[in-house]
Amino acid sequence: MYRLRSTWPNAHHRNEGQRYERISSIKRESMIRNCLMSLDNIIQRHFLGIKDLFKAPHMSLLRVSRASKILPFPYRCLSTTETSKDLSNYLKAKISLSGPITVADYMRTVLTHPTSGYYMNKDVFGVAGDFITSPEISQIFGEVFRQFPQMKDVVTLNLVEVSSKMSSLQYEKLVGPHQLSDSANKATPKLDSNNSLAYNHGISKFNIPVNWYYKLEDVPSTFTCYIAHEFFDVLPVHKFQKTERGWREVLVDLNLDLSSPNDFKFTVSKSPTPALVIFQVDENDNRDHIEMSFESGAIIETLSHRIAENGGFALIADYGHNGEKMDTLRGFFKHQVQSDVFLNPGFADLTADVDFKYISKVASNYVDIFGPTTQGSFLQNMGIGVRLKVLLQNVKSELHKDLISGCKMLIDPEQMGERYKFMSFLQKTEKDYTPAGFYSLGN
Repeated sequence: MYRLRSTWPNAHHRNEGQRYERISSIKRESMIRNCLMSLDNIIQRHFLGIKDLFKAPHMSLLRVSRASKILPFPYRCLSTTETSKDLSNYLKAKISLSGPITVADYMRTVLTHPTSGYYMNKDVFGVAGDFITSPEISQIFGEVFRQFPQMKDVVTLNLVEVSSKMSSLQYEKLVGPHQLSDSANKATPKLDSNNSLAYNHGISKFNIPVNWYYKLEDVPSTFTCYIAHEFFDVLPVHKFQKTERGWREVLVDLNLDLSSPNDFKFTVSKSPTPALVIFQVDENDNRDHIEMSFESGAIIETLSHRIAENGGFALIADYGHNGEKMDTLRGFFKHQVQSDVFLNPGFADLTADVDFKYISKVASNYVDIFGPTTQGSFLQNMGIGVRLKVLLQNVKSELHKDLISGCKMLIDPEQMGERYKFMSFLQKTEKDYTPAGFYSLGN
């Protein structure tokens, strides 16, 4: 067997390449005992607890609420100045003790570890971050987007933004303040000191109360508009591979190849895993590799059930496909796509395309579904061309170039126009109604 030499704190070696050392089986029992003692010390000194986990800044509460049930493991206290090696060492220790972990487990840890996860230590959005979202590319996106939630028979509504953090798609850009109920809601994770279902409170620039919740079940039950913009693509996915023995789950294991720059590698499970038990494949699906986010399915089921029971609608916008893609898991580091997901753990975002066919299948029992349609088609159906012409007539000429290039990036098939998809949920009704954006303006 192999001993992991640089797992625990303050373990430094001159030759970092020599990370593994073959040892005799006689030392095996002693090594495991010492390793468990080290783990016990970490539990006693550094266990943060679920309550403190939720206090971590900028973490998606929906994601955290699921992670807390699956990952109640101890966290080593790290400063924000420590490198990704700290997270690697933690993962190596975990795998050394319990064996290969799921890809979903790896993603969840790398993204939401409370002290060294990607979303925990810096602002990852915008020019200074690793990627820019649609609202930051052009103001036209928000102006067109806010035309979507218009229901003639509804006087007030709750607006719930399901987001991975304080997103650039601000609720006040989506609807006018006269349309909001007493509270606009965001499912993001800020806790306050009381025990109310709303974990934090604030006031918008329109003097509208804003409440934060860590799970959808706590949001008041009423007619609601749900917005999920670039949220589901960061939820953990399980990966499955078709083999001669049938479907098997792809796991993450230690990489013992000293010539490789990575500490981890993919491996195919030798026997069925718990996730494989609930994994279902359509008999007409010809893919030999499938990614599936069970967390996304659980959230979609809750959201669509709330719409069915209380009324309302939802708009989902994300990188995605309609059940035809296979291996889409990738990293984003400094605005560049990183195909190797094991590089820079904790410093690179991990994302996988949303399977809208899977989402549609989960929600179909509760709501009417429209889409998916491409972002280019959605925005053009919403009148982005008309809005661009109006803006060009009312702004200084030096701003024309930025407005035109920003609009092109949003709708061009070679840029974001095809890769982003939009889907809408509506409460099942007897009326034949198609939401704006999902039919041509010429119809």
